[in-house]
Amino acid sequence: DLAEVSTTTFASLSSTAIAQITAQARPEISTAQLAVLTSAQAPGLSTVELASLSTAQMGALSVAAMQALNSTQFAAFGSTQLLAMSSAQVESLSKHALPLLGLDTLQALSPGQIQALTSAQIVLLNSSQLQAISPDSLRALTTAALDAISAENFGALRPAQIAALADGQIGV
Repeated sequence: DLAEVSTTTFASLSSTAIAQITAQARPEISTAQLAVLTSAQAPGLSTVELASLSTAQMGALSVAAMQALNSTQFAAFGSTQLLAMSSAQVESLSKHALPLLGLDTLQALSPGQIQALTSAQIVLLNSSQLQAISPDSLRALTTAALDAISAENFGALRPAQIAALADGQIGV
C-alpha cells in the first residue's frame, strides 16, 4: 500500500518505479510524498494521477518537479489545480507549459501569480492569452515584464487593461 511508504523511501524511487506504481491501482500519493518528489521522479507520474491531485497536493509539488513535467503531463492539470500554484511554481513554468494555459485559467490567476511571470515567460503568451488576464492582474506585472510584450500584443490589450496600468508602467 503506497500510503505506508515513508517519504524517505518514496524519495528514493526511480521514475520507472513511480510509473509502475501509479499504473497499477492508481493509488493515492500523499501530499508528503509529493513534497519529496524529485525532478527525476516527476516524469513517472501518469496524467491520470496528475489530473487527480488536490489543490494541497498541487501546492506541495516542488518547483523542480513542476519543471520536469512534460507538456502532456502539464496538460492533465485542471484550472483548479493551476490556480492553486504558488508564485514560485508559476515562475517556474516552462516554455512548453505556458501555451497550455487556457484563457479561463489566465483570467482567474491572482495578481500575485501573474506578477510571478518573468519577461521571458510573458513573451510566450499570445494576444488572446494576454487579453484574458484581468486588469488588476495585468497591473501587477513588473515594468520589465510589460516591456517584454510585443507592440502587436500590447496593442491588442483591452481598454480596461490599459486603463488599469499605472503611468510608470507604460512609460507615460
